[in-house]
Parts: sequence; C-alpha cells; structure tokens
Amino acid sequence: YSQQSVQPFLLLDSLRRLDLAPQRAADLQIATLDISPRINEHFARAKAAAGGRGASYVLHLPLDLSVRWQPALLDYWRTAGSAIGTNAHDATRPTPAVDVRRVTIRPAEVARVSPFDLNVVTQLFSGAPFDLVIATNVLVYYDTLDQSLALTNIERMLRPGGLLLSNNALLELPGSSMRSAGYTTVVYSDRLDDGDHIVWYRRER
Repeated sequence: YSQQSVQPFLLLDSLRRLDLAPQRAADLQIATLDISPRINEHFARAKAAAGGRGASYVLHLPLDLSVRWQPALLDYWRTAGSAIGTNAHDATRPTPAVDVRRVTIRPAEVARVSPFDLNVVTQLFSGAPFDLVIATNVLVYYDTLDQSLALTNIERMLRPGGLLLSNNALLELPGSSMRSAGYTTVVYSDRLDDGDHIVWYRRER
C-alpha cells in the first residue's frame, strides 16, 4: 500500500462519532507537530491535493486474524473512519491471515489536517491555542528533563481547561498549571502487556 498516516484522521473520526466536534465546520482543525520532513511533506501534499483537486485520502487498516483481539477493539476496527469517509473490505488481502478495511476519507476532512515542523522540547508553537493535544508514543523517548520541557511547551499550546492525552505518566512541576485529571487502561488483546495506560492532564484555569 502507499504511504499513509492513520492517527490524525482517526482522531477526527472519533471526535465526529462522539459528538465532540464543533458544530461549525470551519472551527474543527487538526494540527500535526513533527520534526520529520518526510511526515510533514506527506501531510502537506495530502492537504494540497484535497483542496486543489478534491482528492480523497485512502487508509488501509489491517487486522491480524491470528490474534485474539478484545471485542471492543474489533468493534472499533469495523467502524473506524466511517464518520469521515466511506469504507469497504479490501479485495487485495496480503494473506488469508490478515483482513483489511479500506477507508476513503472525504477531501473536506483531509483539508482539516495541517502539518507543522516543531520540536516539542525546544520550540514554541506560535499558532492559536489547542483544545486538545495528543502525544502517544512520543514522550516515552525523552528523559525526565526533556519531558518537563515538553510539558511546559504543551502547557503554552493549550487554552485554559485544555487537555493533554499521553500514554506516559509525567512529572507535575510545582510551577506548572498542568495537572493530571484521570487515567484509563485499554487492553487490545490477550497477549501479554498488549495495551495502554492513557493519562489525561488539564491546563488549570
């Protein structure tokens, strides 16, 4: 399959399905913050193609049939992307042990995703503040000092009351307004340690 990125589009899909997105279409925007030129250029091309010639974006979502997935994960896999596009089973399955769904994301939804070249540890974001920041499988690669610097920058990115979701527990600094507000554990399958502990932090007002 061609190069793809799943998370921004499935975040957008979840916001739609959970009725958490603003009613006015122009108010819903997704920003990707990355230091990889390859990823940033990929999103820039997708956004330009969606706005310029009305091109959609195709996701391929594979499922390993040899794994005993949790029922909730299977339910999610069957419907992911359906709020922002059309979906069908892919006729070109790579092996009998893998099922694949193909989701075609509508151009108007693709155009909501904007890439930004940003190192969250060393750089400040200059755009409008966010309601929600998601940093999963990112902060785990930093030591405590770099995590604290990143959390300080994320605090400045969020509006008062805004949320950070992470699968890392982070040090809460005394001078920071970021405070943990809850957590949940998600189990994906019956394999050992196949899951995530998601912690959410709120920027206090």
